[in-house]
Amino acid sequence: PEERAWIEPRLAHLLGLEDRTAPDARDLFSAWRVFFERLAERNPVILVVEDMQWADPSLVEFVEYLMSWSRHHPIFVLALGRPEVAERHPFLVAGTRGVTTLYLEPLAPAAMEELVDGLVPGLPATTRQQMLARAEGVPLYAIETVRMLLDRGLLVEDG
Repeated sequence: PEERAWIEPRLAHLLGLEDRTAPDARDLFSAWRVFFERLAERNPVILVVEDMQWADPSLVEFVEYLMSWSRHHPIFVLALGRPEVAERHPFLVAGTRGVTTLYLEPLAPAAMEELVDGLVPGLPATTRQQMLARAEGVPLYAIETVRMLLDRGLLVEDG
């Protein structure tokens, strides 16, 4: 009960449910760490942070804090981002205690063609080739290009 009374307002603050004049970052980080540790006492916890290259500095600092201080609990942090994330945040580089780095290669041309054909069957060959060239083997780029073309009315859904 006492720990819960300490954690609740700090969690609420970070979720935007409380007054923004909150305690300092370390106090907030401690509350979030304890929250994740209590969850991890029952079941392993996976914290997924996407697009680390655009992460707010305080989020990056919290991830580093959590990785440093919660070593005795089954908390798995999956930080997804572009290769430059490792340059900006050395604590996420393989070789650091408890860190494994996986680099994904671009998809092979045949796989990208299959993806684009699945997204937009019957796309004119020149448009298809331009889209594939621009995507450079990155599926997200192909998907976002299709979305942009739809939003601008340059591509029309049929059926």
